[in-house]
Amino acid sequence: MTWRDSAARRDAVAKIAVGPGEQVLAARPALDGGWVVATTARLALVGEDGDVIAGPWHQISKARFDSDGVLHVEWISEQDPWAVRLGKPGRPVARAVKEQVTRSVVALRPVEVSGGIVRVAIRRMPDGALAPQVVAPPGVDLADQAVAAAVAEATRAAAESVGMDEAP
Repeated sequence: MTWRDSAARRDAVAKIAVGPGEQVLAARPALDGGWVVATTARLALVGEDGDVIAGPWHQISKARFDSDGVLHVEWISEQDPWAVRLGKPGRPVARAVKEQVTRSVVALRPVEVSGGIVRVAIRRMPDGALAPQVVAPPGVDLADQAVAAAVAEATRAAAESVGMDEAP
């Protein structure tokens, strides 16, 4: 890393306003401009214009680093998926993403229902608290009585498996 990269890294980290107790795990310039910064609390993309798009680890549905050095991130929220070219030196960011997403999933129960497989998880929030999360593929009606009952049972079982008294 050159001194210019080092200064740019400091600028990118400053843009995301690292909070108390939050630590930077990895940061890497994107080949198309901007920076990707992984912290203990979130994943952030800092654009060349200084705009920041970020999300906490528990909001990542899927993440992978492909053989071309592209980090792909799918969010549970309405946020658009990311495809960020980091190149082969991006592996430290990819490793941090894998570790933090994996760390955020405390329990996982796939539930086969009419229309697909619903993922019921207990996820670790940024403050360390545990919370249930339900992710359904398009076409699955979570309001359907049979689906709702199966999801409720899976949520109860997942919460119980990690010692949660009851799922909210």
